[in-house]
Amino acid sequence: MTGLYVDTLNPNRRYAAYIEGLYDRVVETRRPVYSESAALAARSRSTRLTRRLTCPLASDGTTVDMFLSAQVFEEHGVTGIPSLTFADEFEPGPTIVVPPED
Repeated sequence: MTGLYVDTLNPNRRYAAYIEGLYDRVVETRRPVYSESAALAARSRSTRLTRRLTCPLASDGTTVDMFLSAQVFEEHGVTGIPSLTFADEFEPGPTIVVPPED
């Protein structure tokens, strides 16, 4: 998904806005953000718990201009090939800005 925009990957505007908000939070805090959400994909009749960590990167050492993200899925009831970006319905879960080390 390198070089693509979130709003072009997901036709569910509410879910895309949620993901965009996570990226905005990483930029604002300049800290990694951990988040979870539950999604329902009607096409595959599956539910999925998604856990993701989005980390800021800065080519100049200060201004966040790239991200490194890792995401894992726990799926239930999968009957087809799930999409990595599509959610018919979703529920946001916890979102945590990773604090600096003491």
